[in-house]
Amino acid sequence: MQKIVISFVLLLLGLQSIAQTPNQNPDKSLKFNEFARFYACMDQDSNSSVKYTETNKVWLRNKETFTRFWDSASIVRINPMTEFAKTDLTILSDSVKSLFYPFSGPDFLHANIFFPNAQTIVMIGLERVGKVPDVQDLDDKKLGTFFRAVRQSLDSIFIWGYFMTNDMSKDFARSLELKGLTPVIMLTMAKAGFEIQNVKKVTINPKGVVVDFLQGKKDLDDPNDTYISGVEIKYRKLDETRIRTLYYFSHNASDDNLKRTPEFLKFLADEHFDCSYFKAASYLCGYLNSVRKEALKSKYVFQDDSGIEFKYFDEKIWDRQLWGKYTRPIKQFKWAIQPKLVEVYKTEPNVKPIPFGIGYCARFKQSNLMLFTRK
Repeated sequence: MQKIVISFVLLLLGLQSIAQTPNQNPDKSLKFNEFARFYACMDQDSNSSVKYTETNKVWLRNKETFTRFWDSASIVRINPMTEFAKTDLTILSDSVKSLFYPFSGPDFLHANIFFPNAQTIVMIGLERVGKVPDVQDLDDKKLGTFFRAVRQSLDSIFIWGYFMTNDMSKDFARSLELKGLTPVIMLTMAKAGFEIQNVKKVTINPKGVVVDFLQGKKDLDDPNDTYISGVEIKYRKLDETRIRTLYYFSHNASDDNLKRTPEFLKFLADEHFDCSYFKAASYLCGYLNSVRKEALKSKYVFQDDSGIEFKYFDEKIWDRQLWGKYTRPIKQFKWAIQPKLVEVYKTEPNVKPIPFGIGYCARFKQSNLMLFTRK
């Protein structure tokens, strides 16, 4: 009883509880998995501590609508993308064990589809980390607001293929329990067939090492301060014994801000990523030099045109494969047009089609993807 009370209090304090491995303490380690399945409106095991919530009318009503929503998205987006990854991106599936995904928001979905065997994923965004809401602390009103906020935050990923930061902030603001994107990552993992072992807040110490917290520092979950707010999620496939790790850091990755937090760049450099991935990245790498330089250390860069500009991929250093179409960015980013990329898409002999829409240009059916492989 004492352990349960302590665990519950720590959860309310913001993910500070540290679960053990399944062999050490199965009940505690599976708590996060039960919460993730609850957020995802998935049935629980018969011995689940949150099994009773499945009699809740709000949860049951949301389960019906969310399941239809997800099934429809699977037909339109998830299944075609998964098949594309199997046929066209075999090299990424076989080779990429560590992934760098800047400006990701909570997009575990695409990271898992395109890089299904990644053992370490590092994601960065301006959205707050948030916390894991304890389902037993949600009354019907809070629960309804929570589910609406989660659903609305997912809408854009299935309509356009990316999360909209401004819309997401508004969605999260509607629910006191959804002040960050951790629950969205967790439910996506659950829907993808993963079991969550542990979730905890982390930061990076001056040596560039991930730690639970820094003595004398306060975590305000603010991407613009010098405290690097992050979450570490340990998860695994049900048919695997190896534990995977996802880090999400809410941190401003501008050059000026990274000068104030050099430990963040030290951490990234020590990871030695196999691949860097950019999607709907607002063309930020045009002036975020530190992120661009780190990404270009990878063996692979997989992106749409909103990532690293084509001019940075010297043909003497990089091989390339292109998919889709490129004529111009959307009007919001008209200044980011790349004439050289327009020319290459017109003249490249082996540009392949994309059987789904993704990125900003999906709105006018001109999605593009590019894989650059270091020679």
